[in-house]
Order: sequence, then C-alpha cells, then structure tokens
Amino acid sequence: MGNTLLHYLTLRNPNIIQRGLSGKGTETRKIYGPDKREPWADMTFENLQMAFGEVLSKEMSLPEPRDASKIPATKRKIYTETSVRKLAVAWNEHVVQHALDGANGVLRQAKYGDPLAIGRVQFTDNDGRGDLKDEDGRWHYPDWIAYRECEGDSIIPNPVPGTRKQTIPNLLPGECKPSMKWKSQWLYCSDQSLKMKAEWVLRQVTKYMHLAKTRYSFILSDEELVPVRLSTYTRNPAAEVEQLNEAQKENIVDLSISFEESEEEEGAGAQFSRVPLERDPNGSFADESREIGYVLEWCSIPWENMGRDALTINLALWWLCVLATQGTSVKGYGTYTPLGEMNRGDSPDPFVHTRQSEADGESRERKTANTGKRRAEGHSDADYPAKRLRARRRSFNRNDSTPPTPSVARSSTARTASQRIQSRTTIESQASTSLTQDMPSPSLGRSKGPSAATHTSADDDSDSETTNEYDGDPILLSFAPD
Repeated sequence: MGNTLLHYLTLRNPNIIQRGLSGKGTETRKIYGPDKREPWADMTFENLQMAFGEVLSKEMSLPEPRDASKIPATKRKIYTETSVRKLAVAWNEHVVQHALDGANGVLRQAKYGDPLAIGRVQFTDNDGRGDLKDEDGRWHYPDWIAYRECEGDSIIPNPVPGTRKQTIPNLLPGECKPSMKWKSQWLYCSDQSLKMKAEWVLRQVTKYMHLAKTRYSFILSDEELVPVRLSTYTRNPAAEVEQLNEAQKENIVDLSISFEESEEEEGAGAQFSRVPLERDPNGSFADESREIGYVLEWCSIPWENMGRDALTINLALWWLCVLATQGTSVKGYGTYTPLGEMNRGDSPDPFVHTRQSEADGESRERKTANTGKRRAEGHSDADYPAKRLRARRRSFNRNDSTPPTPSVARSSTARTASQRIQSRTTIESQASTSLTQDMPSPSLGRSKGPSAATHTSADDDSDSETTNEYDGDPILLSFAPD
C-alpha cells in the first residue's frame, strides 16, 4: 500500500490516556426530526473502494503533516466536548485536509462530477463561518464545517443582514461529543435515560442538516465516529406503506412511539430502541403539521479501527467531505445513488436544496451558453432531444428471497403540496435498500464483511425540472437527483 492516500487515512488514531466521568446530555427544544432511523447499510469500505479506489491508491505528497504518536498527552485527555474537539483539530482535521489536498488533482476529473472539478474541498473546525440561523432568528453552532473553495475565489463570507456575522454554506455540519456523555449503543439499550441522551444528539445533528439544507453530518467522540445521512418520506401512513418495500418496512424504526408502548414490542432481539418525538413533553416539532418527515441513516466506526481493508474514522471523514461536495440535496428515502458509484449525478435546475450557488451557477451558465450557440447556428431545441432515463440493473442482497420491486405513485384528485411536487418530478422507478436482518447494530468493526446491497436512483439521469409551486419550507422540495 506504500505511502498512498489509503495508507495515510487508515493509520492508527492517537491513544486516549484518560476519560472523564458521565455528564449532562445535549437537549434541543425545537425538534426537526428524525421521525425514523435505520442502519446506513451501504456506508462500507467495499463501496468506498468501488467509487474512489483509484483516488485512494495515489501516492501521498510529502511530508506527512501528522503522526499520531506525536500528539501531546494534554490533547489525549478527554473531559468535555471541548477536549474532543481539540484532539480532533490536532489530529483528524490535519490528516483529512492533507488527504483532500492530495486527492484534489484526481477528484477534478469529469467522472467525479462538476462540483469537484471546479472547486477544492475544505474541512475544518467551525470558526463561526459555518453557523446556522433558524426561522426564528436564533443561531446554532456546529463544531465542524466543510465547504468548497473555487479556483480564484477566497470564499468571501456572506454578510447576515442586521448583524456583523458572516457565513458560508456549511456542506457538512458536524458535532463532537465525549464518550462519557454520548454513545451510539445507547440507542438500543434498556436504560430509558440513556436512550433519551442518545436521541437528543440525533435531533441536534438533524437540526443542523435541516438548517444547512444538506443531507450529511457526523458525530465524533473519543470512541467512535457516527456518519449520518438524512432523507425524506411522506408522513401519510398509507402513502408510506406504498412507497417502501418489505426490507425497508422491517428495518426502519418509527420514533413516534412512546417508551411505554415500545417496550413490549421491542423484545430482547430488537435492533433499536424506540423513543417518542411526537408526544415528547420535553420538546416540540418546529412544524407539527408538516407532511414530509425525516429518516436518519447512521452507522458507527470505532476509534480503534485501523489498517488495510478497514473503514477508519479519518477515511470516513474524507469520504463524507467528498460526498457532501458532490451533492447536498435531501431526497426521498431509498432514492439516493448507491455509494459504490463514483459520480453522484447532476441536479437539474432549479436547485431547491443545494447551497453551492457559485459552482452551480457556472454549470447553468455553460448550459445557457451552449443553448445560445445552437440557436445562433440555426438549430432548434428539437435537434437536441432531452436525454432519456436510462434503465439500470439493480443489485440486491443475496439473503433476500426476491429482488427489489419498483413502487408506483398513487394518483389522487385531492393532492397535498408534497404530492404536487412529486408528480412533477420524473421518476422511472423507486429504488430500494436491502438490509440484512441479523445485524445487531450499524457498527463497522474491523472484520471485513460482504458489501452492502446497492440500489439505483430512479432519476439519476433525468434532465427534467422540479417545479416549485409551494412557498413553504424548502425542505418539502427535496426531490432533485444527487
């Protein structure tokens, strides 16, 4: 493996020499979700290699900026959230950014998509530029930010009216937590208070993704990294049942069930705990009448992961930065392009959810220029027919008895706002996610397992536009390809 990007990103993390005692957990009084959660099944080392193996095999530029053994002992003593952040700044930030810089030349190839071709990925702790403002004017402060820096552009922050604050689009708002205050395993433990502590942090990163209008985030502790991905679903129960296949129905966890109701249903073999959101007395949804809910996919990567064929924390952070740069739009559950594909697809105009306006504007300008050139040469649009949807092969988990089946959208005379939007989005078929049912938790250990089943996005190759007829929260308009 030599001094490749893969070797560098899979080095051992610094040894933690001291951890503090348990403390008070995070709480957020305005809840944006998630309504449901499930394992992020295709966040695997195998899929990373399929999509970016060529990039990761490139030789590293020297000198390497960090060696885990040289991280000072003071940085490896964890007492608070600030302690975790300081360690991550000293170690993870430098390693990941050095690898992003080293991969920049390869990632600029057209096959990885326009967003990477016209900009450089930056990953750093949030210095205020990645802060997020909610609809009530309150500010929220993620610990981490990823952004795209275009050539010849120093990323001048956007002034916030009425304040001295200046921000830039945060493509990957991340959060640090000490392990004594938060562990992902608490999501399926029997202790009710620990369940709530775990859920509060998921609510926190969901809030960040909602406000940043992005689908990726992460939670970093001194024991694990938890990457998360957000998607949407229609909260009408009948419509939801119609849209999901059997594997999705069995694996998805409904978080609107109360503790008391869920205890008997879970049993000893349940994969996840179920906690209340709709009837939680300690919090309220930002929009209780909303028709679109959030599904949060997650997995856990241990701090100890290292070496060949292991998805390590630094490797996953590098991957998340690249994915967030390729596309941020929050789409319907089960419709994302499989992570094993290198190009996430180009979003059609208008961009409803993507905040990478400068680079997106360049793409639109090139499209407009080409159209003008054709007309100047006497050609009509009819001479250049729109690209058709391409049917793709679907792959599914070997453990499943039947392959994924497409779902058909229902017609209705009295349609909701979200249904009107969906009807304007050309969808060839609904993708599906195949999950193994014997998975105790979405934790990615050292052992190398089979690749997760891949699925395709129905509108990956569509050039159709999504028409916005709804003036409400833009979260309802998240149906562009990634």
